Amino acid sequence: MSGDDKGEMLEFDIRNPIVFASYTFDEGDSYYTLLFECINGTYDSSNSLWNRQWSRTFRFRLIQSELGVNLEPYQEGVVSCELQQAFAGPFQLYVKDYNGDGLMEFAITQTESASAGDTGRMFALQKDGTVTEIPIKNDRRYVSGFGLIGIHDRETGVFLIPYRHTEGSADLEQIEHGFLVRTEEPFSRGSDSGIYFMGETDGDIRNAAALEDIYLWDGTSFVLTEQRLIYD
Repeated sequence: MSGDDKGEMLEFDIRNPIVFASYTFDEGDSYYTLLFECINGTYDSSNSLWNRQWSRTFRFRLIQSELGVNLEPYQEGVVSCELQQAFAGPFQLYVKDYNGDGLMEFAITQTESASAGDTGRMFALQKDGTVTEIPIKNDRRYVSGFGLIGIHDRETGVFLIPYRHTEGSADLEQIEHGFLVRTEEPFSRGSDSGIYFMGETDGDIRNAAALEDIYLWDGTSFVLTEQRLIYD
């Protein structure tokens, strides 16, 4: 690759995948590592640090290592779930069992606006080594321009992390049969609609110190089931 002081969009040719995130765990006498890799794409070398990003095609790959150390990062493994994504750089992968089914789950997040926050998609590592996406339902909010949150007349298929950036994976708060996303001072950005849309007539929403979005497992999906306003 080559660039100049002004920055530019650069194509890069990948002979070996670039690892952006990994998670190592043990099963009996063996260790496994789940890799999240970029296999082709572009690099934006903009002068703005927050705007620099690698983008295009990423994939998951599960490999085995008897020593628990990834000595051969390009060995064969179980490949699955290619995604079109963009990230500023490598990040930590946060893994939990949010729905209690015994599988490892994790959120992959994307920056939607420098001032308005991220969106997230949930994935699970299946017993056969493949990664599958878990549907998100009942969230109609989206990141609009100028640090505000809008509301669609349809579901977005993602969950919202307002006014906060997670750099690629979110360490979500685990609750019974699901997770919650907490937003401090949720109405401080001056939007008439705010980011609250379930039961908006309940209470004085402008005086709320925080908003908790509750996503619960219904057997097939995580559903935005409740939004709790927290007061000091």
